[in-house]
Amino acid sequence: EGAEPAKPDQPPAAAPMETDEKPKDEPPKMKKVKHSKKHDCTITVVKTSGHGADVLADMRSRELQMIESDLNVHRTLEAKNSVEAYIYEMRAKAGEGGPLLEYFTSAARQTFFAALTAAEEWLYSIGEDTSQDEYVAKLVELKKLGNPAVNRFNDRKALPQAVQALKAKCAELATQAQDKEGKLAHIPAEELQGVVKKCEDLARWLEEEVAKVNATALSAEPPLVAATVQAKQKELETFATPILSKPKPKEEKPKEEAPPKSPAGTTPPAAGSE
Repeated sequence: EGAEPAKPDQPPAAAPMETDEKPKDEPPKMKKVKHSKKHDCTITVVKTSGHGADVLADMRSRELQMIESDLNVHRTLEAKNSVEAYIYEMRAKAGEGGPLLEYFTSAARQTFFAALTAAEEWLYSIGEDTSQDEYVAKLVELKKLGNPAVNRFNDRKALPQAVQALKAKCAELATQAQDKEGKLAHIPAEELQGVVKKCEDLARWLEEEVAKVNATALSAEPPLVAATVQAKQKELETFATPILSKPKPKEEKPKEEAPPKSPAGTTPPAAGSE
């Protein structure tokens, strides 16, 4: 008894509606503006991680010295190997059965082989560790004894081809010069005969010189070498070519006669009129 009666459930009160309208009495908000100011900053390097300019220059100098030292070692080794290779090569070529054997006289071959043996002994003793200049000088010394035979060998091998070329050129130019009635009829006969005579004289000289070469020992200096034959061929071509290539004179066309002038005040007769 005395308790209050229960109240029926009531719905919650509605929330007030939001609107974009601001209260008219609210003051406008102020925006803060940030100002920046630039200052010059000086940076001073206190310590670097690399080396200074003097140290770098010294390092570069040392590097170049090491490179040059390596190159010098390489060049010295090449010079030494050249001496060794020449000794073995010339022993084989100038020895029994070698291609240069007959191009040495007995005395010259003996002197040369003695020099090769002395150079070999030097190479494996005092010359085992010497300068590049010493090796170069030793090779020059050996070649002074060996090159004459090498040159004689090369001259003999090159001569047949040069001789054949000159013979062919003499025959070719002489044949052309004898065509006095054909394409070269405009060239004076005495000039063409001069080419023929030049070719015949040169062919005769060549035959005599080749006979001398064949009668000369291989160990002696040949009386004729390929360079001389090639010079003679050039001399022949220089003489004959301007003559044989002389162009024909141009034929002058007969000038057409101008028609006679008519007397003043007259008309020339028309073509076909009598």
